[in-house]
Amino acid sequence: MMLTPFAFVVVALAGYRLTRLVVFDSLFGFNAESGSSMSRRLDVWSWAADGSVRPGVGGWFRDKVGNLLVCSYCVGVWLTVGCWALWVWGPSWARFGITAAAVAGVQALLSAADHRLQ
Repeated sequence: MMLTPFAFVVVALAGYRLTRLVVFDSLFGFNAESGSSMSRRLDVWSWAADGSVRPGVGGWFRDKVGNLLVCSYCVGVWLTVGCWALWVWGPSWARFGITAAAVAGVQALLSAADHRLQ
C-alpha cells in the first residue's frame, strides 16, 4: 500500500525520532558512544573488548544479527518499517502514537538546529 505524502512525512519523522530514542538517547542508548549499560550488553554481539570486529562469536547468524542491532542505520530502517506497517495495518491508536513520535521528531530537529546555531 502506498503512503500519501502526508503519511510519508509523518512515518519518516516518527522513524527518525524513534531511532534517536533507541540508538542515541540515554533511555536505551544502544550506541557505543552513549556509554549506557544496554550499549555494553549489545556490543558483545559484534565487538571485541579492544573495539575490533568480533568474528565467529556464536557463528555467522549471531554475527549478522548483532551487526543489524548495533548499526544505527539498520535500527532506523527496522523502526521506520515498523512505523509504516502500523500506519498502514495497525489499529487507529497506533496512528496517534506514530503522529506523537513525528511531532517529537520535529522538536528534536528544531532543538538540534538551535544547539548548532548557538
